[in-house]
Amino acid sequence: MAGQRARADAAHAVTTQWWSQWDEAYEFALPFRKPAESGSNGEKRADRLFDNTGLVSTFRFSERMQRDLVPVGQEWFQLEPSAFLKIDPDLKIEVDEYRLELQRISTLARECFSTGSWDTAFVEMALDLAMGTGAMLIMPGSEAHEPVAFIATSIRELALESGPFNKIDAIFWKKQRPAREIKAEMPDGTFPREFEDVLRDKPETKFTLSQDVVLDRSVKPHVWRYTAYLDKSERPIRTATYRTCPWIVPRYWRVPGETFGRGPIMVALPALKTLNKTQELTLRAAALAILGVYTQLDDGVFNPDTARLTPGALWKVARNGGVLGPSIQKLDVPGRFDVSNIVLADQRQQVQRAMLDDGLPPEQGGVRSALEIAERMKHLAANTIGAYARHVQEIIVPAVRRVIDILDTMKLLVTKLPMNQLLTQVKVTSPMAAAIKADMVKRQVEWVQMIAALGGPQATAQVVKLEQMMADMGHDLGIPAKYITTVDERQQLMLTTQKLVALALAAIAEQAKQGGGLPANQGAAPDAAVA
Repeated sequence: MAGQRARADAAHAVTTQWWSQWDEAYEFALPFRKPAESGSNGEKRADRLFDNTGLVSTFRFSERMQRDLVPVGQEWFQLEPSAFLKIDPDLKIEVDEYRLELQRISTLARECFSTGSWDTAFVEMALDLAMGTGAMLIMPGSEAHEPVAFIATSIRELALESGPFNKIDAIFWKKQRPAREIKAEMPDGTFPREFEDVLRDKPETKFTLSQDVVLDRSVKPHVWRYTAYLDKSERPIRTATYRTCPWIVPRYWRVPGETFGRGPIMVALPALKTLNKTQELTLRAAALAILGVYTQLDDGVFNPDTARLTPGALWKVARNGGVLGPSIQKLDVPGRFDVSNIVLADQRQQVQRAMLDDGLPPEQGGVRSALEIAERMKHLAANTIGAYARHVQEIIVPAVRRVIDILDTMKLLVTKLPMNQLLTQVKVTSPMAAAIKADMVKRQVEWVQMIAALGGPQATAQVVKLEQMMADMGHDLGIPAKYITTVDERQQLMLTTQKLVALALAAIAEQAKQGGGLPANQGAAPDAAVA
């Protein structure tokens, strides 16, 4: 335990170096995501926020991440046979049969992602990912209707340790929690006597609970060691060994030498600071322009403590002009002020561009053409494609593998075929992946059309494996395998067609033999048939 604590403390010491940057990101773009410290529940978090462009763009970023990667109510992944299964002749597994079995398992896994817990946790994780790093814990669920639990945690509570090839080899989670909550989560845990006494007398007393997940490379295949312990306990509360990592910790961009990532908020932070200060000064200038600053004559008549500076107020004065003036006279109030619209609009545009929130033109502008909007959306997709590969490898693939591992551990997967990561690949079918595949399919279709235009149907039949190509197009576009004919089904259909053609020819030959020649209008010249 001593070595484990020292390792975790060293990782947490590195995490504290990020707090100042994270605090700025929380202040200007995500004030409602910062973890509540002790005694700070219900505190005001937006008192210094004078412009909400960063806040709105951050939530739009989270929604866009969910819409592009894991859309609610849609199929965004599919288990497929890997290339190793297709090229290794020693594996006596039928590819099409294996694909149908994997589709059944994919359907079962999707049910775990459709309970609502995943969607909620993903949105929260994507908010942190906008700063650079998100985190979600995936564990077996405690409810019968929810076999898998998805828990999004703040990156401020985590410490990460990097391993070879820039992979994360250890995740250390430390958080203060009530004793009753810890006991409810780990009812079978081994707790010290002091904890049991406090739990019985003061269950709301908070303890620092540490949960460490470390990759053990000393065994093959590698496994993840889980250890949970209290701050001053001498032995762990609970230990476990997992085949897959319970955490998914995606990073948006990564600077060489750093374990945590940097996200769009970090890029937009200079503009966010400038925008917030500009808006603050603009509002102060507007207040001065509207209310003004006044001088007071010390004549014993005007009392600033009782005079109300509000619309419709009446002040008693000694005179309103020459010969005392009119009975009621309007007081001139300055009403012109400069809100620096040009500076604010430019800063807002910079923030939205950095936060990938510039897909559509602003509503207050002139009417935009459909071509301009389409080009903007294409430009936005091109900007997000760079981080797409990292999102797939650090979000979708580990999440799917983790859920399937949990289902297999709980004996909910019943299959006769071997479930091997070498033979199985996670194929992403999200809208972003479908857009990429659609471009590839478009090129294939254009190639076939080009061949048909140059050489005609005969050249197309000689050069293009049309049946296999169309089947592969369906798989690439995410069409369910049950709607695509297999190789055996296509061969059987071909045999059936050949038999029908043979029977038709035999019938024609039999009819010609009985009639002493070919049937009418068969074998004659076209002109004779018409005559």
